[in-house]
Amino acid sequence: MGTVWDRATEFLSDNVAVIAPLALFAIFLPTSVQSNIAPIVENGNAASMIGLRIVGVLLSIVSLFGQLAIIALAIDPDRTTGVATRLARARLVPVVVAALLVLIAMLMLAVPVVAMLAASGVDLAALAEASASGQAPVMPPMSATTAWGIAGYGLVAAGLLLWGSARLSLLYPVILEERGSLRAFRRSFALTRGLAWPIIGVLLLYVVVSTVAALAAKTVFGSVLVLVAGRGGPLGVANVLTAIIVAAVSAGFSVLGAAFTAKLYVATRAVAGEAAGAA
Repeated sequence: MGTVWDRATEFLSDNVAVIAPLALFAIFLPTSVQSNIAPIVENGNAASMIGLRIVGVLLSIVSLFGQLAIIALAIDPDRTTGVATRLARARLVPVVVAALLVLIAMLMLAVPVVAMLAASGVDLAALAEASASGQAPVMPPMSATTAWGIAGYGLVAAGLLLWGSARLSLLYPVILEERGSLRAFRRSFALTRGLAWPIIGVLLLYVVVSTVAALAAKTVFGSVLVLVAGRGGPLGVANVLTAIIVAAVSAGFSVLGAAFTAKLYVATRAVAGEAAGAA
């Protein structure tokens, strides 16, 4: 993993001029706009919330396109930006399909929790209504058996999510380079065989560092900007500038994650090729 990190950072430092425009226009700008419309979504009426959420989904797809282009460049640095973006555009739909399948699988993990809540008499309709209206849902009292059951299942589900995230960490580069959405799942599992624990360690470190960095940027710069420009509304100067700064931090980590994923794919593919040759 250390070697892969070194290769990823070396690629980024050697190709700043190529990566910067992609990161700026395809990752930073969509992320910045998403961050700024989030308060509007929370405080708007039903119609505006639906429209803004659709815009948010489209912006997420644009960000995904940018990450795919960077992955394509990191896999083969001899590619031009035009070739990388064309490849990313050609494989965008299969990647979105694969991402939706992963999302559905994650949602299915929540079904037992919903079933346990319903069996304990919790009013799920009221919880859904409160969540849809932007209010924090208040959990009603439940039996100790139900609470412990949900807690135990939550630990198991969290473990499954970590394990699945590690084994599917190469899904995007596999789809980019080897095509196919469904076959890519099996290929990602094959390439990451025996690497689940190291990848989980990297994923946890990445999540912790990126989250702390974003929170630090929001806290430090947000506090200073509020003192200088005043709090204002959701689109006040302080809130907008803070969201832009946090988006810049998030975009940087997105670029780093894309480069690392690409270099991990290259390394595991080489190992798999050597193993096949030896066999």
